[in-house]
Amino acid sequence: MKNTLPLLSEMIIPSFRTILKGIKIKKEGIAINKKFENVYIDNSSLKSYREFLNWNADLPLAFFYLMAQRAQTNLMLSSDFTIAIPGLVHVANTLTSLEKIDEIEPFKLKAKVEVSYKDTGSLIPKFTVDFIQNKKVVIRCISTYIAKRKGNKKSKPIENEYNVFTHTSVNTENWEISKNLGKKYAQASGDKNPIHSSKLFARIIGFKNPILQGWYSVSRIVKTCETEFKTTFKSIEVEFKSPVFLPSKQIAEWYITDKKEVIFQVKNHNNKIVLNGKLK
Repeated sequence: MKNTLPLLSEMIIPSFRTILKGIKIKKEGIAINKKFENVYIDNSSLKSYREFLNWNADLPLAFFYLMAQRAQTNLMLSSDFTIAIPGLVHVANTLTSLEKIDEIEPFKLKAKVEVSYKDTGSLIPKFTVDFIQNKKVVIRCISTYIAKRKGNKKSKPIENEYNVFTHTSVNTENWEISKNLGKKYAQASGDKNPIHSSKLFARIIGFKNPILQGWYSVSRIVKTCETEFKTTFKSIEVEFKSPVFLPSKQIAEWYITDKKEVIFQVKNHNNKIVLNGKLK
């Protein structure tokens, strides 16, 4: 029997039920693979996403994360994934366009998650979702999460070449993040996790207020940079450092390098970085 790719809305309640799993792992670790057949671009969803962000691009690369997210969540709901979904923290994502996409033809999605065994300390689930057309991988999404266990020492942040944000010509944009933005983006993207709209559900996870979907911020800054530089980026790399609470004020900053790569970051009113990354 071929697997179909479920909607995120169908997986919300089952995801919260996994809170009873806690965080467990056997010595052989976790390795789960799934294939999803006949996955089409939902033109209605694409239209909602583009219109919400006022994005003129016909098929933004960032849109494909919303499809990859569905595959990842389905893997998390597997009985062999012995880690509760609530409390998993998304810390990094890379989305890459590898080949020309046929917008009409369906995709086959090959999704896998791997978690190495550790006796103590945080577990690091790593998800890879390949979008395949005509036996070629046309898009690859790699997402990294952290499952923090009690008694862990604070994790040292991952260092990379764009952690130090200095440049002679930096573009800046002030963002007013409204109280209901999480709910509005949920309607446009399909990411209707109630931690983005409900204080009760946010507090169950450990947040004082609802938090904004991280991919909203990524989508917004990619759209802004593609519009400003009149280009289409083939790779999106991002690290999520801190949550964006609703409501709040954020500052987006970016610059273009000599290699025509864009380095970006978003920080809050206290100058704390909430995410940073690179477009190329």
